[in-house]
Amino acid sequence: MMRRIEEAGRPMKRTTTFLLLAPLAMLLLGTPSVAAGQTMRLVDPDSEPAEASATTGPSGTIQHSVRDGDTLWDLSESYYTSPWYWPQVWAQNPQISNPHYIYPGDLIRFQPLTESGLAAPGGERDIATKLEPTGPSVGGARVRFLPKEWNFQVYVRYVGFVTDEEIRAAGSIRYSREERKMLGELDEVYIDFERLPRVRPGDRWTILQLEDDLIHPIYKRKLGTKVDILGVVDIRAVTRKVAIGVIVRSYKEINRGALVIPLVPNFRSVKPRPNAKNIRGYIVDNYQNLLNIGQHQIVYIDKGVREGVEVGNRFHVVRRGDGIEQLKADAIKTLPWEPLGEIMIVETRDHHSTGLVLGNIQELVAGDVVEMRVNF
Repeated sequence: MMRRIEEAGRPMKRTTTFLLLAPLAMLLLGTPSVAAGQTMRLVDPDSEPAEASATTGPSGTIQHSVRDGDTLWDLSESYYTSPWYWPQVWAQNPQISNPHYIYPGDLIRFQPLTESGLAAPGGERDIATKLEPTGPSVGGARVRFLPKEWNFQVYVRYVGFVTDEEIRAAGSIRYSREERKMLGELDEVYIDFERLPRVRPGDRWTILQLEDDLIHPIYKRKLGTKVDILGVVDIRAVTRKVAIGVIVRSYKEINRGALVIPLVPNFRSVKPRPNAKNIRGYIVDNYQNLLNIGQHQIVYIDKGVREGVEVGNRFHVVRRGDGIEQLKADAIKTLPWEPLGEIMIVETRDHHSTGLVLGNIQELVAGDVVEMRVNF
């Protein structure tokens, strides 16, 4: 597992530009960002072995060469006077894919801790409560497919979904003066609206087509309906019964009967944002109805704004069990959670989110657990 994790992460360290043809997203990786301001003093360990294997670098950073028997828990106690700082050490060293496995000769950096990363400890219990998420934790550790300190940004096409309430409030292209079935740019259309008085000349609306229902794989309830964006219509006039519009953007063929909703951006740019909360949820589905989900695919998650999810947050996909054998629930509970992939959120709703798979080491599926951690 460790070899596969390391191989999955290594190529992403190069400065690279990717053009994603499906689902029309582009991932741009930049250069590493400058470290944040350092406000807490780093204490040299008192133990002789640690001193002998450590060197001091710029800005007070200490580089420790791992010796036989070292653990992040013990090293955190040596360098930061408390073992509960080990998550901060892990965060400072993205090359460590699993905090339970470090090997002699590995180099670990110890930097002065920042105020934003951790306040002065008031006790080990307080530190543990702040850093450790409740519920199942990732026994196999996080996999940083994209290192935390890198600047990058994602350009992704809107491939979300709409709720039943939004469908009921949507307009519908009922007729057209054009003598053809397929409509396109500069064609005039006549739109029926459920709430016609709210429509104004000059408004722009998104034209879409309904696709498959979005059903939660665990709770079996309908969350919404996936949509395909077809174009944009400009409202030119509103009569007592219909709105008259002109199609100003056409991404695909548009048929009579297509729905119209308030304008949504067809493409958006998203940058990573540090996670503010510990959140756990599920992958509900993916845009392309794939059985196995991989890198650069669009997925839907059952947590949203009301739960604290923001655009730019990153989740890790975790799973536990045996790779071949179907285990009983009691046996599965004895096994660690292993990280399989990373997802960045590109759009949020009240209780749902849309994300882009940044990387994975195994195929992901609907129903996989996703976990967001503070400050990642």
